[in-house]
Amino acid sequence: MDVALLEVVNSIATSTGTLLEIVDYNVEGQQYVCAGELIPLRTMMNVLNYLKVQKIDIAKLTETFTVEKVKEMLSDIVTECHTRATEQQKVEGYIKLERGFATIPLPGIDVPFHSRYLWAGVMPFRAYLSKKINVANLNPDMLIGKYIPNLIAIPFAVTKEYAQIIYDQTSSPRLDKVLKKWDQERWASDPSPTLTGIVTRMLKANLATAAAAPAPVAATAPSGPSVTNEDVPIKAIDILSIIVAQKLKKRVDEVLLSKSIKDLVGGKSTLQNEILGNLQIEFSEKGEELPLGELGGTLASGFGGTLGKYTTGMVSRVVSRCWRQDAG
Repeated sequence: MDVALLEVVNSIATSTGTLLEIVDYNVEGQQYVCAGELIPLRTMMNVLNYLKVQKIDIAKLTETFTVEKVKEMLSDIVTECHTRATEQQKVEGYIKLERGFATIPLPGIDVPFHSRYLWAGVMPFRAYLSKKINVANLNPDMLIGKYIPNLIAIPFAVTKEYAQIIYDQTSSPRLDKVLKKWDQERWASDPSPTLTGIVTRMLKANLATAAAAPAPVAATAPSGPSVTNEDVPIKAIDILSIIVAQKLKKRVDEVLLSKSIKDLVGGKSTLQNEILGNLQIEFSEKGEELPLGELGGTLASGFGGTLGKYTTGMVSRVVSRCWRQDAG
C-alpha cells in the first residue's frame, strides 16, 4: 500500500479529530476508497491537489529530512487545507465534494461503509442474520470458486487454508473455534447426509422433552467391537411420529401408533390444527381420523425418504441451537 497516502489520511483524521480512513484497497498503489465526514474528505482533496501542484513527493522528502520533520511539514499542509474546507462550509453552507487531481467522489454513497464508525453495529447485525438465515438453505457449493470482494482477493473455498487466511485478516473468535475443530468436525467434507441422519436420530430419541440429567458414572473402556451408525432412508412413519411427538411434548416412543391424531390431542382443536398444518407442509397430506400406523402407511406411498420442509426447519433449529451453544 502507498505509505505516503496512508500518512496523509491518518494525519487528517488525527489532527482534525474526525472520521477519515481507507476502507477498500482496490488496486494496491493505484486505487483506494476512503470513507469519512465531508470536511475531512474535502481536506484530503485539498491536500492531494496541493501536493500535486507543488510537486511534493512525501517519500522523497524522507530522503532529505527526518520522518518527524516530514510529518511536521505535512501537518502544516493539512492544517491549512482543513481551514480552507471549514471556511468553504461557512460561506456556502455545505460541502460539495469535487473531483481533484487524485480524488473522485462517489455520489449516492452517504454511509461510511467498512469503517470503524460502523463497528458497533457488526455484532447486532450478525445476531440478526443468524436468526433470519435458515442454515438448511445454505449451499456453499454456489460460492466455491467465486470471488467475494473486499476482504481478500482469493476465490471462496471450503478449505482449512482459506479459513485460516480469513482468520488472519479478521481474528474472528468463531473462525478460531472452527479452525481448532476443523478435522474433528469434518468441515471440508459434505456434512449434509450424516448431519441429517444424526439430527433425525436425535429428534426420534428425545425431541420434545427436556431429559433429566443422568447421575455421573465412571467411564469404562468398551470391551467389544465399536459400532458405527449408518445413514438409512427415513420412513414416513418416523417423520409422522416425530412431528406429532414434538407438538404433544412427548417422546416418540410415548406416541401410540394405534391412536389417531384426533384421539391423541384429547379434544384440543387448536393443537390438532397445528399438527395437521405441519403434516400438510411436510407431506402435502393430512388425516386426523386414521390411526398413526395406518396414516404412516398411506403417507409412505410416493415418499422419497428425505426430509420435507417442516422437518428440515426442525433440523435447522436444532443445529442452530447447537451452534450458538458451541459459539457461546
